[in-house]
Amino acid sequence: MDYNFFQHPMWQKYHNRPIWIITLSETEHRLRDARAILALAEFLPPKNAGTMFAAVTIGDKPATGFPKIPEDAGIVLVGRPSLFGKEIERLLKSLTPPIYYTFKSNESNTSDYRTIICPDREFKCQTFIEQKCHSPAPSELKDTAIVYSGWQGDRPVTVLSGTSTVGTWGAVQYVNSISPGNDVRWQQDVQGVVEASVHNRDEAFDSVQAKAKEMLAPVRIWMQGADLPPSDAWPGAIQHYEQTLSGPKIDLQILANGVEILKKSKDYVSGAVLLAWLDSPNRVKFDGGFSVSTTSGDLTDRLKKKFECQFDNRDTFQNRVYSTLHQLTNGIREAGGIAFKSQLRGQKGWGKSKRNYTITSRNLPFFLQSVHL
Repeated sequence: MDYNFFQHPMWQKYHNRPIWIITLSETEHRLRDARAILALAEFLPPKNAGTMFAAVTIGDKPATGFPKIPEDAGIVLVGRPSLFGKEIERLLKSLTPPIYYTFKSNESNTSDYRTIICPDREFKCQTFIEQKCHSPAPSELKDTAIVYSGWQGDRPVTVLSGTSTVGTWGAVQYVNSISPGNDVRWQQDVQGVVEASVHNRDEAFDSVQAKAKEMLAPVRIWMQGADLPPSDAWPGAIQHYEQTLSGPKIDLQILANGVEILKKSKDYVSGAVLLAWLDSPNRVKFDGGFSVSTTSGDLTDRLKKKFECQFDNRDTFQNRVYSTLHQLTNGIREAGGIAFKSQLRGQKGWGKSKRNYTITSRNLPFFLQSVHL
């Protein structure tokens, strides 16, 4: 189902403001990205309504550098960010929510040039020549792209960046159309990887199809049930978690983006770990939410201090915290929420003490905002 600009949730933040489409001025790139640029021009309001196309010369020369964009204008970046110079590099570092997807390499003569990475996985894409060599020959050729929609202060920013031109075209197709229902794009501030498909043919590609390989948004956390925090039973339950493992299932459901996660949990540990994770002291706040990172060791120490627990075996409890963090990360990710695990700087291997867990969340509901773990 297609939507026009004024209906589409990802573009609603651009209403009633100028829109600057940033493209590359080099002739070769403008020709390559022509289909993507035309698709944007057809979808967005016309120039007399405030939409501008600004071409940026490759490199970082002051005479032809980044244009002066009005403070009230939104930005749409079309193409690989590294080609736009240092101004765009600074822009990407200032975005909120943080952008977690990037290209593994910007050296065009390497296979990593067509690989998109995030903190804990890679999305590889073969060249069209490599794909055509498959036997039998594929009916479609694939490309991938980064899609990001967020903010720089009060300015909306969208990044549409393919591993090649087809990917960029597919990214435009993806953000200009939407399916009804519980689609992550309704949350507006989304990011991830889309796959673009074109017919395997010698002639110029006449159309593109796009679908999300992974699309995430700041997660909406909700808890419900008779045993909501802060319950008087929580301290004792955490302290004697080994006994509660075999006890009756508590009445506590944890939901991420409206989807229940950790359904088989029988005690308070999962809820305590999630709240302690969200309440970690190194929060990076943005309008409407925050990002935060932690480790299993940090959470173990904070939970122990909070509940004054004297664990018989600290390592055993840290293993439980580590396992819970792993399950929470997977559950939130499957529900379309931003949650990653990554290797700590300077650490080798993937042991539990060498992993960092990052979550980007919407502001918590009022009854959870008062719970500090």
